[in-house]
Amino acid sequence: MKGTHRHTRTTERATDRRRLRARRLSLAAAVAPAIAQLILLGAMAVEQRWMFVLMIMPGLVGCLASLLAMVNRGDDPSRSGPQPEERSGPSDDFGAIAMLPLESALGLRDDPVMWRPIVAGWLDGAHTDVPIGTTAEGIATLDIAAQGPHALVAGTTGSGKSVLLQNWCLALAVRNPPDTLHFVFLDFKGGSAFNQLQGLPHTAGIVDDLDIRHAARAIVGLERELKRRERLVAEAGVSSIDRLGNAQPSIIIVIDEFHVLRQQLPDAIERFIRIASLGRSLGMHLIACTQHPLGQVHAEMKSNMALNLCLRVRDGMQSAELIGSSAAAGIPPTMPGAFYSNDGVTVTPIRSCAPADARSITAAIGMACRFHGARPADPLFTAPLPARVACGDGACVARDCVPFALGDDGARFHDVVLQPQEGGIAIIGGRGRGKTTALRMLAASWGARDDVALTVTYLSDGSYVDATDIRTVPPPPSGTGRDSAAWHRAWLIDDADMVFNPACDRTCTDRIRRNLYREGVALVVAVEHPHSLQRPDFFRTRLIFPSGDRATDLMNGIPSELLNQFGHEELTTPGRGVLVEPGRATVVQCMVPSGSFTMPAFFPGETS
Repeated sequence: MKGTHRHTRTTERATDRRRLRARRLSLAAAVAPAIAQLILLGAMAVEQRWMFVLMIMPGLVGCLASLLAMVNRGDDPSRSGPQPEERSGPSDDFGAIAMLPLESALGLRDDPVMWRPIVAGWLDGAHTDVPIGTTAEGIATLDIAAQGPHALVAGTTGSGKSVLLQNWCLALAVRNPPDTLHFVFLDFKGGSAFNQLQGLPHTAGIVDDLDIRHAARAIVGLERELKRRERLVAEAGVSSIDRLGNAQPSIIIVIDEFHVLRQQLPDAIERFIRIASLGRSLGMHLIACTQHPLGQVHAEMKSNMALNLCLRVRDGMQSAELIGSSAAAGIPPTMPGAFYSNDGVTVTPIRSCAPADARSITAAIGMACRFHGARPADPLFTAPLPARVACGDGACVARDCVPFALGDDGARFHDVVLQPQEGGIAIIGGRGRGKTTALRMLAASWGARDDVALTVTYLSDGSYVDATDIRTVPPPPSGTGRDSAAWHRAWLIDDADMVFNPACDRTCTDRIRRNLYREGVALVVAVEHPHSLQRPDFFRTRLIFPSGDRATDLMNGIPSELLNQFGHEELTTPGRGVLVEPGRATVVQCMVPSGSFTMPAFFPGETS
């Protein structure tokens, strides 16, 4: 009995010491701004800048009023004696709350075939009010749309943040089909938080801090989606996106370890502030998770986050920032997943559901998606361009459509297909950069079409050889005339530098020069030096492989903003270049043949 009383007194003393430290920190946080205001006021008065003195006075009065109110509440550490508790002990709050498996809370154990209750729920209608855990009264739910529209989640290492986020996202996916709700996951904790959610048909993108370039592309993709939705709302003349005739899926952006994102991508903060301020009307919701909510989340973002979830934190100030009291600092380490939910009206102690079998639930959601006939989410962004793109085994090869490169718009890449056109196309780059491969892919693209008469000329043993003769092209298919817009002539010349060199008097070059710039012929030339082109205005479309010399690359026509994206890896990757067309420029990675794809036998081999 004595031991029990001694333990109780020791616990009370430890609690009093923690409370005293918290009050001292609170008092220091209140006194420091007042001192700074006083110093600034004195300096302005000495310099007789009375307008600035008048501007400083309201802030100083507010600081002093806050300090006085704090002292009157009993936050002054100089006051001795027992102080009233702000809240009953957290261990008492959570100890009586049973932990419930997520599958039970979602009703997925009521049917031996897990995907059937998911489909039934989707048929009843989508909603964002989903079970997340339990309270002393029963199952607790969170509604990101009604209680948010954005949420801030805080908790120290081991407090159960990742499990809470995973359970919340799984519950939302179970309650909403993928054509009404999409996820974007930004994991800045090494890629482990959302790995098991990557297979959800709702997932429109997932990145981690192991590839910062990929994360930067994700933020660009989110900004473009925000602007797209702004345009839709403005063009329709409505106040919010849910009033549009064509329904747009809601997007929930989940960020784990937000403070790491802020450190590694500081320029992204302004974009997330825009999402936080405009998200409610545009159907974009933000869930930011961090270990340090105090000072790590921008105040303007925080003002739009009406839903705060606080797991165990290290000090009372972090807890008070989210729930208005230091209660979350006392959550025992033995209770991961215990948290306080503050929606601006009530503060509720909740125990998160037990970690779910995420793989089984994800597989069931995927099956439900196929049965329901819902379309999986289209990606908002892709990974950076790969160093090698193979064409032949995938869907990129089809009749009359053989892309020769992948283009990158900064967020996503796409197939690039050049059509035969009036005027010229110049492929410019040093040896070994991939000019011949690009020319071969272009020949394969046009050669697969019935409406293109193709001639390919290449250099062999110092002389130019024609695979076919442009002067004796085969007749067009029946039903089309030679002057029809559906009939094209294309001439591809590899290693064409000698052709444009006036000092070269070889017979083979004279023959080609006489037929250059013929009307109605699409001319494509591969050269090593752009200054050899005698009519640069004729070649308005150019595929340029950077040389590494900035002045030369700028003179060749590569825009400086794209050139800034080229580091050592891009400058040494064969096939990586910039496609410059009238009015636009695109970073591309030229394809190479593989698998069952057979290149036309126009070239003796890769020469440049």
